Amino acid sequence: MKPRNRILFLILLLLSCSSIAQERTLTKKIVYRVEIQKPNIVSSKASDSINYRYSVDKRFWWESLDIILPEIKKDSTLISNLKDKYLKYYNDSLSDIALERMLDDEIREIEFWEEWKYGDDMLISKEVIAFTPIIRRDSVIIVDIDNHDTDLDVIKGFEARLNWIYPRNSTKKDTVCMIRNIEFTMPIYNPKPYRWWESNIEAEYSIPYLNRLMEGVGEGRIEAFDSPNSSSALNRMETRKKRKFEMMTRIIKEDSLFNVFETDTIIEGSYDAYSITHLRFGEEWVFDKSELRFYKKTNYISPMIEIRGLDNSIRGLMPMYYIRRTLWE
Repeated sequence: MKPRNRILFLILLLLSCSSIAQERTLTKKIVYRVEIQKPNIVSSKASDSINYRYSVDKRFWWESLDIILPEIKKDSTLISNLKDKYLKYYNDSLSDIALERMLDDEIREIEFWEEWKYGDDMLISKEVIAFTPIIRRDSVIIVDIDNHDTDLDVIKGFEARLNWIYPRNSTKKDTVCMIRNIEFTMPIYNPKPYRWWESNIEAEYSIPYLNRLMEGVGEGRIEAFDSPNSSSALNRMETRKKRKFEMMTRIIKEDSLFNVFETDTIIEGSYDAYSITHLRFGEEWVFDKSELRFYKKTNYISPMIEIRGLDNSIRGLMPMYYIRRTLWE
């Protein structure tokens, strides 16, 4: 090899090694669900019902289903188990026509099995190892709320996980963009040790990642935004404020005469990596119909913090800030 070619080869090798070293593993295996049909309660004088709104492009989803469902139906054991599960739940048989209708219309979620990595921009890249459609039926219930009032809510009813679909080799590409941006929020810690891979990142990987993210934002190396569509990034003072919180607490005091009295006071604190329990994603999904493979591109990520009441009950989730890819608009 000529000296010039040898030098060029070494430079390319160093650049390649550098780019590989910059990408770190966040988790080798994580399994989680994303809702692709969101329920909405429709009330009328006669009855209350549920309408569903697709989170993905319906046309491309149905095109993809035409490829996915024949793969699922090849497994006669799965279909038999599905009918048995239906019989036990409803005490009624599931006809072939009803089964076809269920497969066409009632896949509400997709469960993904993925490997996650991240680079210096702290955006998570996802490799989809496999996925499985989830059949789900929902019901409307009446729930009690404050002031002795009631409201309507949706609860999950019958549910069935179909087969895992693994990518297959194909010499051609036949891709559809299922959605330009789908937003969802998921927990990153699972208290069930026997199913550690479900919506769970081991703390030895998640805490260093979250620390790097927060340090990068705090030092101004990573741009953070108040919302995914903000026109300008937050400055360093604004990002510091995002980590601060105030909390009212009750302090019990005793005076010199041993009289006990209570006072309410406000204390200031600061969120850290251990405060983050959820992540919010905005993603682009492309599906290759020939390979049966999902390709995902992260548009933005937000670390989410649980907001708790005085009784320590969870009142909701709050995004700290958003980091996004450069070309996201």
